[in-house]
Amino acid sequence: MCEDNRSGQVGTYSYTFHGSGCRFVSDNGTEVDVDFAPDGSEIFDLWRLRQHALSLE
Repeated sequence: MCEDNRSGQVGTYSYTFHGSGCRFVSDNGTEVDVDFAPDGSEIFDLWRLRQHALSLE
């Protein structure tokens, strides 16, 4: 993954900012993806929850 101002590493997670959010992936493949609303609050919807669950399989 490219190390620039939109991606990097935090502990065992790599992160990549995209569009209006950020995707985190751990060394073991677990994924967490979150979008940000215009007011800065986090959006974690059903699709993202499903993606996270699938990454745990």
